Amino acid sequence: MTHAETSAQTDEFLTEEAAARFLKLSVRTLQGFRTSGLGPTYCRIGKRRLGYFKSDLLAFMAQRRFTSTSEEGARKAASNARKG
Repeated sequence: MTHAETSAQTDEFLTEEAAARFLKLSVRTLQGFRTSGLGPTYCRIGKRRLGYFKSDLLAFMAQRRFTSTSEEGARKAASNARKG
């Protein structure tokens, strides 16, 4: 498979419902993440139509990978320190 083919698969555009299925979340949870600014990057294509690029969903998941609960706590603390 060429890089272009891989990129085309990774950058597939998903509806809100398909993105929620991909992340194994409910649509309401994904909507809540979007409203609070904690969710993956999304793309609005119309007044009522939006979706997600698969590469953005993969990046969203990669940002939330941890090797231990202490690593997760340290990252949350550092994030909170930057905000406040």
